Amino acid sequence: MELAENTTNPLMEKLDYFFKINPSARLESGKEPYLLTNLWDDETIAFEITPDNMPLIEALNNLIFPPSLSAIYHIDTQTFEFIFRVEKIDDPLWTRNFEFIFNGENYPCKYAESSDRLINLAKASQLKQAPSPTEHRNLRMYRDYCDPAKISPAAVKYFEIRKPMSFFLGPIKVGNTDQVLDLARHLNFYMFYFDRETPQIIIHRPEDITAEFSESEQEIVFPSSIIGSEIDTYMLDLWMGAKAASGRLAFLYYYQMLEYAAFYFIEDQVKLRVEKILRQPNILSSMDTCLAQVVDEIVDYKLSDEAKLTAVVKRTVNSDKVWAVIEQYKSAFSQPQQFDGGFIIEPFIKDGWTADDFTNMWIPKLPDKLRQIRNALVHSRESRMGKVIAPTRANSARIMPWVKVIEEIACQVAIYRNV
Repeated sequence: MELAENTTNPLMEKLDYFFKINPSARLESGKEPYLLTNLWDDETIAFEITPDNMPLIEALNNLIFPPSLSAIYHIDTQTFEFIFRVEKIDDPLWTRNFEFIFNGENYPCKYAESSDRLINLAKASQLKQAPSPTEHRNLRMYRDYCDPAKISPAAVKYFEIRKPMSFFLGPIKVGNTDQVLDLARHLNFYMFYFDRETPQIIIHRPEDITAEFSESEQEIVFPSSIIGSEIDTYMLDLWMGAKAASGRLAFLYYYQMLEYAAFYFIEDQVKLRVEKILRQPNILSSMDTCLAQVVDEIVDYKLSDEAKLTAVVKRTVNSDKVWAVIEQYKSAFSQPQQFDGGFIIEPFIKDGWTADDFTNMWIPKLPDKLRQIRNALVHSRESRMGKVIAPTRANSARIMPWVKVIEEIACQVAIYRNV
């Protein structure tokens, strides 16, 4: 429970400036020690605090907690301190001290022993929830280092030759958040260019913790008997790659399965005419003539790659099974989806649609949507028009319903394309 705004509390008064510069932070009521929560807008970690803990209070009143970074910003020195790790005392990083010149500004950078303010935070830290992609802002190892009485003898021995290390960047004025993140991305690139093993500044997004769509339950009906047919080896390899991947990469593997099937697709009428030629009883004695006829049939077959892909989906895929997947993610498919990078998918279905409504419109609309997504993932030239899907964690969450749909389609194509 949070302290009411009109409640007089000496700790609230001492932290008045802290709450002004970190408006998302909350102080939970109860017996001392109090619990300070939602720093960095992160609910997975909290900090125990009492009114007489002046070192921690002094630290908090001089710090900003940027949600996008596992870092603290020292207001008085205008320096970012990135929470790194407890490192060996002879690690070469301790001597890495350099200047990053970017857009006409000079930014001192160095690895050095973590500040007293960060150590005081680590001593007070409490892990409230299981780790999210923010990994408790890297404070778990710091907390263990600061409280040897609560760790095993082996852990105590581990820390004997280590001390807490941070990466410091600044002085730098905190203005536009996007500018700071842009600086961090460029710094990551150039540090990596000169040292492939260099630690990277991790940039978090709000979507790292929560997904943007709801998934409805689907009843699983597993058959009592399965008749398996041989599936092309390459398609199996692509499928295995897709299952081991996620997000954009999984989508692209599944799309490659469709492209592969479309490459070898021939319309039924063309296939029948070629088969008729090859079944001629005199084929061995008139091989040149028969081969010329087969070549003529194939040359005259002028479907585009896009049309072939649509045709193979139409011929092999059961629309009812695709609809069953779409029904699970109606909230994603029935409203516009905007991706980091500017690409927008307009609503694919309407509220109240049934399987019949979907069956009447899904060809060629669904293959076209999948093609548009694929182009937005891989065609960098589209960035000039703001129509790409950037490789962010947020986009991995947004694209997931489409991964489920193309997964269903690709699996059916793999099974039935030669039937």
